Amino acid sequence: MHKKSNIVTAIVVAALGLFLFACVTMPKPTKENFKAPSIALESVAVTQYDGYWYFSKKIKPLKGGAGSYGAPLPMSFVFNITNPNKYPVRLDVFSYSIALEGFDVNVV
Repeated sequence: MHKKSNIVTAIVVAALGLFLFACVTMPKPTKENFKAPSIALESVAVTQYDGYWYFSKKIKPLKGGAGSYGAPLPMSFVFNITNPNKYPVRLDVFSYSIALEGFDVNVV
């Protein structure tokens, strides 16, 4: 029984050594071998539509403040992010904007 556990331990240590050796031989990121990741818009979907309405700032509302604003239009965006490098690249911040022709858009 003791001999069998030594063999299993030796196999595990050898496998771990090969794994760690493979990690060491991976190319380190440099300016020469770095390829910029790409971000592409895959789809845009309107998740809710409550009809169109508009409040002019000339009209005094019963509740809330006066202002020129209209109906909300919640939207979902799906982006494809592709990393061509053999090592992970961390994405700390990602932002985008949207513009609709003829409308002012408030992004929340």
